[in-house]
Amino acid sequence: MTAKINFSDGLTSQSPFIHRFYAWVQERFPLSQGVLFFALYLAALFTGQAMNGETPLKLRRVDLLGFLAVWAFFLMLRIFDEHKDFATDLENYPQRVLQRNLVSLTQLKTICVLAIALQLGVSSWLDRGFGPVMISWLVVMVWSGLMATEFFVGQWLTKNLLVYAFSHMLVMPLAVMWMAAMGTVGRWPGWQILALGLVAFCSGFAFEITRKNRAPAEERDSVDSYSRIFGIKGATTVTVVFLLVATAGQFCLLDRLLQGQFHAGWQFGLVLVLLPAILTLLRFVRQPSISGREHNEVTLAVAMLGGYGILIAALIATRGVHF
Repeated sequence: MTAKINFSDGLTSQSPFIHRFYAWVQERFPLSQGVLFFALYLAALFTGQAMNGETPLKLRRVDLLGFLAVWAFFLMLRIFDEHKDFATDLENYPQRVLQRNLVSLTQLKTICVLAIALQLGVSSWLDRGFGPVMISWLVVMVWSGLMATEFFVGQWLTKNLLVYAFSHMLVMPLAVMWMAAMGTVGRWPGWQILALGLVAFCSGFAFEITRKNRAPAEERDSVDSYSRIFGIKGATTVTVVFLLVATAGQFCLLDRLLQGQFHAGWQFGLVLVLLPAILTLLRFVRQPSISGREHNEVTLAVAMLGGYGILIAALIATRGVHF
């Protein structure tokens, strides 16, 4: 495999802040993740419109501002995690940009405040005041705030990794409702949008388990992992189950949105994007390695991207889109 580029090489605390912040972004919040965020955002926008009977679908210039707000939301969550996990990461990953003090928690907190302000501004502007977008944003922000405080039971949660992940992954259906409301300006999306929330929840949970389903060579006594809890085979089985549930949710969602005209081509496409991820996961069970775990993350991200892409393509093909 190609060696990873370390963007923090040669940087010091005296280097320009933009260079140090970019190194942190590439390490902890890669810009490439924006592709997946955009796919989820577009799927939520179009699904919300389709559930309200809109034909053709609409993609406006203002929706780009909505995506910036969504990207800022996920950036905010990352910064929340950096604050929560700082002490543990300092012990286990002292080489990271934040732990080396190339950027500080105070600087990240300032960026987090700006990210929240952007979300608030865009949500309020889309609603022209206070409506479905603002209400759904406030709900997701309340849950995100509880996540940041680990629901005031941090010590207990950290000892129950599965419950920890479940409680934190519930933010995804709430975020999907917010994204969908951006596309149905002034109206609530149909309750069936929760089906897309289920897809986001299950696929996100599968990705989270995959990240922490580690090869023996990278296990640490001071860092929890699903491979330590369930074993590599058990954690992989749980991941596959979540992927299958997510795919089943996509089947049902497409059937509902296409009003029963569920063409075999879309079904085949969903299976096609899922298979490589499952095969890669099974290969990891037989030959666990650090590179194998990294490959799992890539193929799973591609499967998630493909699933959202098929949903978007199916809606555009059947309803059209107006720019």
